[in-house]
Amino acid sequence: ANGNLHALDFATGKPLWSADAQKDFGADPGFFGFACSPLVEGNKLLVNIGGKSGAGIVAFDTATGKVLWKAHDEEASYSAPIAATISGQRHALFFARHKLVSLDPANGKVHFTFPWGPKMQASVSAAVPVVSGDTVFISAGYGAGAAALRVKAGGVEKLWSGEEQLTAQYVTPVLRDGFIYGFEGRVDTGPRPELRCVELATGKVRWSTERVVHGGILLAGGDLLITSDSGELVRVAADPKAFVEKARAQILGREGRAQPALAEGLLLARDKAKLIAVDLRKR
Repeated sequence: ANGNLHALDFATGKPLWSADAQKDFGADPGFFGFACSPLVEGNKLLVNIGGKSGAGIVAFDTATGKVLWKAHDEEASYSAPIAATISGQRHALFFARHKLVSLDPANGKVHFTFPWGPKMQASVSAAVPVVSGDTVFISAGYGAGAAALRVKAGGVEKLWSGEEQLTAQYVTPVLRDGFIYGFEGRVDTGPRPELRCVELATGKVRWSTERVVHGGILLAGGDLLITSDSGELVRVAADPKAFVEKARAQILGREGRAQPALAEGLLLARDKAKLIAVDLRKR
């Protein structure tokens, strides 16, 4: 949270190298400190540092910590970067504070930028861009809404955008067969957020429900696994035709907002007090 980036030997925990976002790059800690996840791409570690003098995005050598390139002046967000190959070209996509930035991870050359983000200063952008073929979906709360962009030679074109489809305040939506599943609405203000299915190509809302409390979402096969902020694990069919709940269980306390993880049939989830593993394998 203080902007200290560390590389550790995975076997022993021995420190290998470190960097300080504030001291080394003049980065602002923002509203809640630094929280962007780094991205490993080849021998490079890409980080949305949000530094000054062209150090908005920085690439470090994974082995030594040497700065390989710096790019852009955009402030950092709370969204993690992703890498994708689109029409034969490699893109590192960063949903920064006020725009989507795509660059070549090899050298930091900017492919394109697309202005987008919350319309109020006291806000964050946290959802990760979602890529499907040549289409990139971005979403944020605080009046931003959602947009679907088609990547083409020399830039992007907007397929659709709006504030009525899906405003993902914290949680990254998931994609299955051309449909986006995520939460619409803010957690900290009313009305209660709704779980929604949105058609990626058109922005059409296929269904929406308040029957699942806001929380982290994973796609597992043909199902959504949702760990709600109220501590429930809910299994929902990733079906664009209708909302279908398959199972529900109280697995945690009622104060949690961490994204779950799924590994070999074990779901890892936590609240403020504990970390648990839930066995979801077929018996």
